[in-house]
Amino acid sequence: MIFSNNLDNLEQTIFDNCYNMLLSLFDETSKEKIISKLNKQSKNIFNSIKKIIKKENNIESNYLYLYELIKYLSIPDFDFVDLYNKGAKKLVYNGLVIEEKTKDKYNYYGETFNEIGLDLITNICLVKKYNNSNVNCIDDLIFNSNWLYQSLSNQFNTIIRLLVFAMNNEFNVSYSNLNKSIIDTKINLRTSKGYLYQTVPVNDFLYGLIYDGLHTEKQFDKYSSVGTYKLLCDKLDDLFNDVINNGKLIDNTIIKDEIIKIASMFNNKMYYLDHYNVITKETKKRFIHDFNIIFKQAIKEYKLEFTKEELLKINDNVNKSKQRLEN
Repeated sequence: MIFSNNLDNLEQTIFDNCYNMLLSLFDETSKEKIISKLNKQSKNIFNSIKKIIKKENNIESNYLYLYELIKYLSIPDFDFVDLYNKGAKKLVYNGLVIEEKTKDKYNYYGETFNEIGLDLITNICLVKKYNNSNVNCIDDLIFNSNWLYQSLSNQFNTIIRLLVFAMNNEFNVSYSNLNKSIIDTKINLRTSKGYLYQTVPVNDFLYGLIYDGLHTEKQFDKYSSVGTYKLLCDKLDDLFNDVINNGKLIDNTIIKDEIIKIASMFNNKMYYLDHYNVITKETKKRFIHDFNIIFKQAIKEYKLEFTKEELLKINDNVNKSKQRLEN
């Protein structure tokens, strides 16, 4: 437990509750590492918390405390200089924010996914203590855009929910019934004959947010093409900045292109897992059905219309994969 003389009794009580809610997301084998990392960041955490003037133990204060804890937990604890000296071109700057080194400058992408991802994990913690008419469990956060605590960026929730579902690797148990960590548990995906296909986290997006943002990029590009994830981030980051920081309206054309990229990756992933008999056709059908629930929510929320050509574009990656496997 982290304790600070800078907090009064109520603040310490709120902090302790949030701290325990966050730790409950992780496996016992991971908690020691998580506690150590939070201890290293304790000064920054408490300095941030002292700026939050909330004198009530309510959902808002819990959200704000949790958000700060998760934000600092997602900061990598390695030396950037040493890694760049070893020839690295990309590094995890913070959570899902990637720092890319070019000849004369550094580029950053993934800020939108990181921001909304922090919101999502914060709400996953809150659902252990709070609920409302729309949200009673973790699965409700994936299938409902009305989260327990709505931040300024909630209008981007649905596109993140779509991506989080697409990067799920647990095909047999719902998140609400999961008896293992939703963030750091690794599972072995095997073919029907028992051969190992891949060892992956329960969810590539949530794992990447806390441990390794480059993992999320690699897994997305694995089922699309190299560079697609960065393109997805770049476009969404520009839109996010225009809407949140500059007060502009959401550009539905950009949202549509982003959704097409996510849906194409998901369809391709389902094709590969079916082709290698990692999932049954019944599981594939069920997951596509559930993905389409969120997809249709996105169409309604963002007032999108798709032409036949655009819908065919979503299956383009699958057709390319079939050709690669056949050749």
